[in-house]
Amino acid sequence: MFFVVSKLMNFIINPMTWIFFILLMALFSSKHQKKLVFVSLSMLFFFSNAFIFNEISRLWGLKKSMNTEIEYDVGIVLGGVADFDKKNNLLNFNNYSDRLFFAKKLFLNKKINKILFSGGNGELFSNDYVEAIEMKKFLIKNGINENDILIETRSRNTDENIKNSIEICNEKKFERMLLITSSMHMRRALLCCKKNNFDVDYFCTDRTKSYRVWKVKQILVPQNQFIKKWEELIHEMVGFIAYKILL
Repeated sequence: MFFVVSKLMNFIINPMTWIFFILLMALFSSKHQKKLVFVSLSMLFFFSNAFIFNEISRLWGLKKSMNTEIEYDVGIVLGGVADFDKKNNLLNFNNYSDRLFFAKKLFLNKKINKILFSGGNGELFSNDYVEAIEMKKFLIKNGINENDILIETRSRNTDENIKNSIEICNEKKFERMLLITSSMHMRRALLCCKKNNFDVDYFCTDRTKSYRVWKVKQILVPQNQFIKKWEELIHEMVGFIAYKILL
């Protein structure tokens, strides 16, 4: 039930959903039409503004916290990095694919001894795609030995990612674990670790720039890609609160 509700929430927390319904209200409200249009345009500017998003995401995101002096037994990569185009037999990597690519880099640099990829099928209406299996195939094609890749194929969300990864780490008797996921996602992932008494260091990918960019485009020009980024950030904030209360 929690999984289904979390998927339905994606529609509700989308800023474009809010803007659409406010404009719809304006269409049928002659008395408040100007105010509602002004509110919707203000929201559109806010959610498409690069400077505002970067300031807030910088506060939310975490920095990497790995110990560069030690070699970790395993790097745990959380899923959500790609989907599979079955018709064309192609992997479509998304903005979170750095999780996988940094894990590969850390492995090749001998910072982690194994790669554990955690990810099943997180779709509300499941298909045959199992992310961890496809990611293992990808890593093997890119030169990683099959014996150095572990996969967890059952998880559908972050909570299940962590719980199922704990089982594998305990089974393999790993002692030094490095959690690898996106900067925006890390707070929620670490909360799940804390609730399960799972002690890990962490490595953040996809971080917002640590410095401000003072350009007209960043401050004044609306950019549609930041509406999507806001949806992702709100998703993480709402998910963090929900996990803190319900799990």
